[in-house]
Order: sequence, then structure tokens, then C-alpha cells
Amino acid sequence: LRKLGEFHFVVRSGMLGSLDAGYNFTPIVEVGPEELAYVRVGETVYFSSPVTSGKIIDGQALPWGEQGSGIWVSPVTRPTASLGMIRGRLLTAPPNATDLEIYKGRIYLAAGNLLWATELYLYDRIERVRNFIQFEDEITLVAAVDDGLYVGTTENLYFLQGTLGDGFKRSIVMG
Repeated sequence: LRKLGEFHFVVRSGMLGSLDAGYNFTPIVEVGPEELAYVRVGETVYFSSPVTSGKIIDGQALPWGEQGSGIWVSPVTRPTASLGMIRGRLLTAPPNATDLEIYKGRIYLAAGNLLWATELYLYDRIERVRNFIQFEDEITLVAAVDDGLYVGTTENLYFLQGTLGDGFKRSIVMG
């Protein structure tokens, strides 16, 4: 059972649903047996596990992110023969993750030994060639505080001070 603001979520027999004050279960979407991570941003609840992910808006489950091969974003909005789509970026859906955290306008997603970050205030998109931090070991915890993120792995606890845009300062807090 997870409470996020006014929302109470529970997974029963592989089905994610809401639980009301009278303990009545309302199914929302099938998610499988894996434990889910949740994060709430405004009125949207994002959820993920190693095998599935999505978001809940007004009690409805929706896919999380760009479906298919993603979206190409370029400063050239109308390419011509002499000016093509230069310096663009391919934005795709976030990967499935075992832990989620919101910090300074991005959702951070732990997937194996990678800590991914969504685009700034664009929670449905990541860029697969940047906006991630690699750790030596599998990530087991991500927790935000006022001035950074704690990232726990199977071997160490790290503190990432600052923001992704300014370049986090990484330090080991505990082995």
C-alpha cells in the first residue's frame, strides 16, 4: 500500500489499483508481480518496475513517454535542401526503473547501475546519450534532499550535490 497525497495505491494479484476509505479496491492497470516505484508530480503519478511503467492521470493509466522510436527535436523547425535538421536530439520514453525520485524539475530513474534523468520539466522524455550517471554497482535507493540526491548502491551510499544541469558533485558518504 502506498499513499501519495490523496491517492492510495495497492497492487493486488498483479493489478495496480486505488483503495478507498472503506478498503474497496478499484483496479486501474495490470502491472505484474514486480514491486513498483512511484513518484507524484502535480496531479500525475508515475510508476515503474523492471518490467512495466506508466502514469496515472485522473484515475486512468496511460503510457509513460514517447511511444515508438521517439521524437527528434531540432532548432531547425522547417528544414530545407540547404539547411537540414542539425544539432537535434532524439528524445525517447524513460526506461523501466526500480526507484523513482523527483528533484529540481526532473524525475530520476534507477535502472541497474544507471541513474537516468528526464528532460527538465518534460517528464515523459529522456535523451539516451546524456542525462544519466553511471555507477559501479546496482542502484538500490534514490532520495532527494534540498541540495542534492542520495544514491544508494549495493556497495556504497553516494551524495550528488547540486543539479544535473550544473554537474553534480559526487561524493561517497558511506561504504
